[in-house]
Amino acid sequence: MSPYDAPAMWLFSAFSWAGVEHAAVITIGFALIAQSLALTLFNLQLTRRLRKTGESATKALMSKN
Repeated sequence: MSPYDAPAMWLFSAFSWAGVEHAAVITIGFALIAQSLALTLFNLQLTRRLRKTGESATKALMSKN
């Protein structure tokens, strides 16, 4: 699969620069929005898990005293 045939697929890969030259502006914009949304959702999930882990660790420390 070459960047000429499917530039949108390349925008979601590690080699996104290969597809930028051949993709439409709206496709590039969609790829940026989709990747930003995915990164935000992963970040929120990680924050929730870290808070939950921190609460458990704090409870364990408080129960020892």
